[in-house]
Amino acid sequence: MTREKTSIGKLSVILFLFTIPSVAMVIVALPVLVTQTLAMDMEMLAISQAAMMGGGLLGGFLVGNLEKKLPINKAHRLLAACTAAILAAGLVFLMDAPLFIIFAVITVSGFMILLTTQIVLIGIIAYAQLESPPEIVGKISAVVMALALAAYPIGQFLFGVLFERLAEQPHLVMFTAVIMSAVITAGSRGHFKRIA
Repeated sequence: MTREKTSIGKLSVILFLFTIPSVAMVIVALPVLVTQTLAMDMEMLAISQAAMMGGGLLGGFLVGNLEKKLPINKAHRLLAACTAAILAAGLVFLMDAPLFIIFAVITVSGFMILLTTQIVLIGIIAYAQLESPPEIVGKISAVVMALALAAYPIGQFLFGVLFERLAEQPHLVMFTAVIMSAVITAGSRGHFKRIA
């Protein structure tokens, strides 16, 4: 991953970095935005979180069907779509929209974030498995997965602090995530495109 197949290492780092402002962020964001910012009950939060998790499940199902239409060397497009979903969730708080519309937008955004990142995660793991020697496929897959999971506590801590300090301005937190994910997406484009 660091010497012979550096593309695997680079994609693993990209996945780690992107998970922080996307999946890790939205796991913290939904409870805060639904129950505190929008002052909705736990039932609405459950609906929103179920939709978000449904996006992850759907992403797993779609990977096989999208393999030819969206190969790994075009995965940066999915990261861009995820960034757009985060942006939409931030912009809706700047609009004079009814609470239900705001709820619907952040719920759909959560769905899209999990959908796109799950497809990228599985795509990177599949690529790593194909490029790795058979005797260490399991170890390489474990390292890629571990890096992705390691981003969760970092992102949850970071955005937990931001939501606490900017409780009255949740859009600023979302825009912080947008900037982070946009920078990572732009930086990853060349790495993805160089993969055959």
